[in-house]
Amino acid sequence: MLAWDEVTLDVNDNPVTPDLYNVYVSATGNEGSYVFDGSTNENDYVVSPGDYAFNPVFFKVTAIKNEARDNSNLNTLIKSK
Repeated sequence: MLAWDEVTLDVNDNPVTPDLYNVYVSATGNEGSYVFDGSTNENDYVVSPGDYAFNPVFFKVTAIKNEARDNSNLNTLIKSK
């Protein structure tokens, strides 16, 4: 399981509560090599050791504040994994 601290500030140090977190995976860890793996609205993400054909595995997580979109679409993104 991946886990991270809850995001509480945006890049300008303003208080923020993310709508979801996007999780990306890479075999190399090089910028530009990450691909979308899934989304969660919690500050953790379940992964299994056999889920990936490469080792080591690198992860990147981004917090998403979705003010412009109807939040009913978020459940579709979260359930897509």
